[in-house]
Amino acid sequence: MSLEIESEKKSRKGLIGVIALVIVAGGLYSTALVLSPYYFIEQQLAKNVSIVTGEKVTQANRLYIPRIGVSLSYKTGDKSVLNSGLWHRAPAKGDPEQGGNFVVTGYRFKLALTPQETYQASSLFGVDKLKQNDLIAVDFNGKRYEYKVNRRYKTKSGLSEIEASSRIPKLTLYTSDTEGGFDNREIIEAVPRQTPTE
Repeated sequence: MSLEIESEKKSRKGLIGVIALVIVAGGLYSTALVLSPYYFIEQQLAKNVSIVTGEKVTQANRLYIPRIGVSLSYKTGDKSVLNSGLWHRAPAKGDPEQGGNFVVTGYRFKLALTPQETYQASSLFGVDKLKQNDLIAVDFNGKRYEYKVNRRYKTKSGLSEIEASSRIPKLTLYTSDTEGGFDNREIIEAVPRQTPTE
């Protein structure tokens, strides 16, 4: 009888040890997921390579932000396009060719299954590193348009204000705050820098 009790105690201790190990491993992995955008963006910035200079204009619609290592496609459509890049919202209100308010949005931080996927899903993670006069380049319908950042701010305003029509051509790039909510949106406004290149 005492051998059965001893055996049962050892089994419980072993099970508790396995559960503790799984919890610790899960915590470490979760930490790696959360920190991965910090790591990968620092890797991109350490390369210090311009992703626009000398690069041929693509036929796909693409947005480049050299300061934070962004080179992503953007599409119109519904929210599902955010899973593969950036979202050109409200295309009727503007684009690089027609002028107006060219509005693009993306995730600032989004958890995924692996650290690499978390970084890729967090396409605008480093947006807080942008400064006045930083370059943002956009490939649109086979031409490259360049913008320079002229304003960066946070707002709790609704989308109607951020995406409002504009007579002055501009790029409005926005995303959520780092907590993933839209209570504090990070807004980057940029103005055209020069005539488009092919």
